[in-house]
Amino acid sequence: MNIERELIKEIIIAATEIFRQKGFYCPDISNISPQLPVDFSEHFIIKNKAYLAIEAMNYVQDIFDSEILVCAYDESMLPIDRIIVLNKNIESYFIKSNGGCIFVSFCMEGLRENEEFQRPIQRYFNSLNDAYRNILKGICEPERAQLIADEFVADLQGALIMMRVTGACWPIQRLSERFISRCKLEQGDSKQLEEL
Repeated sequence: MNIERELIKEIIIAATEIFRQKGFYCPDISNISPQLPVDFSEHFIIKNKAYLAIEAMNYVQDIFDSEILVCAYDESMLPIDRIIVLNKNIESYFIKSNGGCIFVSFCMEGLRENEEFQRPIQRYFNSLNDAYRNILKGICEPERAQLIADEFVADLQGALIMMRVTGACWPIQRLSERFISRCKLEQGDSKQLEEL
């Protein structure tokens, strides 16, 4: 049973990379088999391409939840430090994956309208938004924190698309620098208001 679980994990990791680079519609499920030690196309666990795509989104979300976004909830760090660490985590993840975001790719292909894809796609965007909002609440009022988080998550998706277009990491790095500067200004404004 453990061997089967490991095989399924390998299949999902391979599928994630292909979906990240080529989207959902372009690759055939058989494109994943050559990357693995066995031909899984007849494997009874893999039901179809949509199932594999949903499992790939769940795999990526688990990485975000357990490794990338966790610093947003570390109350032992100052808010600005959490933003810096979170941005570095996100930059690192997407630079390693050449800016490929499976969720953005699937949204661009119109899969957001597909009911089985809605929940994992929405979960990804909400988790990013919640992480930034949680940090920003320590810098500014909750409504302002929500507004800034919404804007940043939208800008982040644009930066990821630009990374794919240009093949360079500068879009996400510049966005991160601008966002950190903005947060420092927000923090300064907040402190000045407290002093009044």
